[in-house]
Amino acid sequence: MRVKLDCALLKGFAMKKPKYQARNDKNLCLKHLNSSQTEAIWGDFTDCQAQSTKNTLDRASFHIFFNSSTPYLKYLSVLLHSIVMHTDSSHSAPYVFHILLDSRGFDLESQAELAKLPALQSLLNSIHPCTISTHDCATLLDTITAPINATRVIYSRLFLARFVPTSVQKALYLDIDMLALSDVREVFSSNMQDSIIAVTRDVVSSQPPLSARDTTGAPYHFSPKHIYFNSGMMLINLPKWRQELIEQRCVEFLNTYHALCFDQDALNAIVGKNAYYLDICWNLQTQFYNQYRFYDTYKPFHANPMAQSFATRKIIHYVCEPKPWSSPYLALDSTHLPMFGYERAIWWDLARRTKPFAKQLIELESSFTSRALEDYANALSKDLQAMQLRIDKIIALLKNPLGFAYRACKAKVVGLFTRI
Repeated sequence: MRVKLDCALLKGFAMKKPKYQARNDKNLCLKHLNSSQTEAIWGDFTDCQAQSTKNTLDRASFHIFFNSSTPYLKYLSVLLHSIVMHTDSSHSAPYVFHILLDSRGFDLESQAELAKLPALQSLLNSIHPCTISTHDCATLLDTITAPINATRVIYSRLFLARFVPTSVQKALYLDIDMLALSDVREVFSSNMQDSIIAVTRDVVSSQPPLSARDTTGAPYHFSPKHIYFNSGMMLINLPKWRQELIEQRCVEFLNTYHALCFDQDALNAIVGKNAYYLDICWNLQTQFYNQYRFYDTYKPFHANPMAQSFATRKIIHYVCEPKPWSSPYLALDSTHLPMFGYERAIWWDLARRTKPFAKQLIELESSFTSRALEDYANALSKDLQAMQLRIDKIIALLKNPLGFAYRACKAKVVGLFTRI
């Protein structure tokens, strides 16, 4: 078994008491876990310590990073499954899957989820060679001004260059709410030129100013010419990343400004023009489906500019509700019907076959049916409320068109002067 679990994760796994030393002493855990848990989990850790990934790293490996809280490992397992399932078997170059974690607040359930990784890797290795490594970023994350909660782990991707040898030229980062539909190794051959990262544009074209943490400081304004990118998929030029001190500069940015979209704002601000833009097929955010349908529905006689990207889609990114692991009744489409699309069936077909998390995922899927009517009613209620708000605004506009025009012009002028 070639799973490599970061032994630093032993520190304070389930406790706020002593911080453990990363050494081979299972008695360190005995006071907190029962004997069967200790033997099972400690066995995985000692096995992984004895295992070396040198053979894998010596070959032409493809390094792919993810960040995850332990409750989300089961969802990440489906993404990993989709990656190996769509790998061209004629090219045997292995994957090295790096999972970035935040050990703050780990409990017994966290250990149980981590203990399933060897079985997951066994499944993946039966399809294509790969190594799974975990890295605890808790201490690094402490350098960022952010609440210690389940979402803090998002920032850990800023530190990924620390976990690969300097000989590695490129690494891919992927959010866990994704599904691979093709061989992702293809993106590694992208001609990034001298860019720091290769990304795709975000469905949102711009971001509002970010206020400074220091109340006397000026806000940060993104350049009007900047194409705001989505950092859920990044191909990283590691030598350039290190040379340009992207990690350090992003941390400083986050400690200076209140980011609205976590480190995605920091990356957009710091990397700026040094980003190479790929076709959106490599990060097909689910909101793009609405834009695609708009052209087909309202501009049927015009060529759909997104047709080629959809025909060759490589990775789907579930950026909005519902996630594939959420009830399809929680959010409705433009016709007020549940969202069963977006290759959801493919995701669940893989989920049911992704051991050792399959049992949990199947139970989750079954629960959707029992809550369907209640979830659908709540979603319809939200849609009706939003529709009523739009109607009220239209009525207000019709009653006072000059007032609306005045406010619109004032907002434009204020926006213009704040950029000067």
